[in-house]
Amino acid sequence: MDYKDWIPILEGEMHIEYDKAPKEKHSSAHQLDHIERVWKRAEKLGRRLGADMEILVAAVYLHDIGRQYGLELHGPESAKHAKDALERMAFPEEKRGAVLEAIAKHDYQTPDSERKSPEAKILYDCDKMDAFGDAGIKRYEEFYLRPGKKTMREIIENIDLRFDTLALPESKELAKADYLKVRGHFEALL
Repeated sequence: MDYKDWIPILEGEMHIEYDKAPKEKHSSAHQLDHIERVWKRAEKLGRRLGADMEILVAAVYLHDIGRQYGLELHGPESAKHAKDALERMAFPEEKRGAVLEAIAKHDYQTPDSERKSPEAKILYDCDKMDAFGDAGIKRYEEFYLRPGKKTMREIIENIDLRFDTLALPESKELAKADYLKVRGHFEALL
């Protein structure tokens, strides 16, 4: 099966798992539009770096299931639910462990040294890159520019931290223009 053939199946499984989570805890910032943006970048990087695209597509589409439970550190919870989804969809058994590893380790709190595989590094980077460019501007304005959240300076520091902690030099190259765009936007507002 071509890796692209998994996408509609993965979307269906993602929605099944999202629907199991308490509705009041769902994260509006981690729905299908976010997944699609992460996948667009991950597919480009994965092909460039010779990643296993089946592992990568499954990891991307299932990585935020734990966010739907209101968890900040959600990688391990996402992996737990992704395991059920991978079993239901008869995903190749020999690749499931690598998918779950990438998902479990994609939180920013996980030390870089724990992300061993190219797929884990690509997922981590592409997830963080969704805070850059036009989508990043919208996401920061929607979720951080509210009373009691972050100041403009804290947002700029967060943008810089996201860029500086990307794991792969290829990710920085891919993200640089979008990083500068979102940073410039908030610097102008400041």
